[in-house]
Amino acid sequence: MFLIPMNRSRGRGIGQASGLSRSFCVGYPCGFRTKLGVIAASVLATTAIAMDVAEAQTQPFERILDDTTWNLEVGGGGVYGFAPLGDDPYKLNFTPWVSFSHRDRVYANLLDGVGYNVVKTDRLRMGAQLRPSYTLDSDVEGLDRPSTGVDLTGYAFTRLPANFVVGGRIERDVTGASDGFAYYASLARRDITRIGLLQSTVYTRAGGDRRARAYYGVTEAEEAATGIDGFEPDGGFQAVGAGFLMMTPIGDRYAIGAFANYERVLGDAARSPLVRRSEAEENILRTGVVLVRRFTSTN
Repeated sequence: MFLIPMNRSRGRGIGQASGLSRSFCVGYPCGFRTKLGVIAASVLATTAIAMDVAEAQTQPFERILDDTTWNLEVGGGGVYGFAPLGDDPYKLNFTPWVSFSHRDRVYANLLDGVGYNVVKTDRLRMGAQLRPSYTLDSDVEGLDRPSTGVDLTGYAFTRLPANFVVGGRIERDVTGASDGFAYYASLARRDITRIGLLQSTVYTRAGGDRRARAYYGVTEAEEAATGIDGFEPDGGFQAVGAGFLMMTPIGDRYAIGAFANYERVLGDAARSPLVRRSEAEENILRTGVVLVRRFTSTN
């Protein structure tokens, strides 16, 4: 996400804006609450608040902020559909936010993990991340789900005319959680409106066989222990979605953000008995409101 303090004296309508990065759940394994309990099936394990709705560090939108040596953002708010702290995602939870960046090269936050922009130009960003892959522990005896892990991630995003940004990520688990690959591609646009900064994103997610089986599969042993039908999915496209984030400034250093994200699970992922037993099934909704305070090297 991003802070966008208004400053009309600069003659651009918005003089500052920061970057609370990436939507709240695109690309992270949020859990599914099933009739049997919470199962981390991975709308985020191969995702992350579904949109990449506001990646200040990785997406080269037209700049509206003055350069600073460092930025720190701290805040939080009520979020539905995403619970990285292990709460029930299908109720309203308080979710904290912390983000730091140095010279727009090195950055860290709770969704992207730790990253570095190897290539940083006005229209192109390419870099690498060690990115968390959040999951929820299963409370169904005999059903093993991947633990929270870390993905080694490479990304590239470029700006098109009219302030559209297109690009994607390739992720590979390096902690043994799934030992699989995940893929993400998006098209986003950022607009200045009368009430703040609006970012709109459409995206798709895909995964390899190992990733799909780790998050959506049910082994023969798990079938025998739980009574859930066995299932061995193949890799491929797993979801498409759209997300919207509006950040509205409150004075010079605060901003309030409201976001909504809809995701449709596809392919073998949608046929998984874990998804079928989930509260949301193939249709996933994430929404929330957060308040952010921005500190910079200039203030």
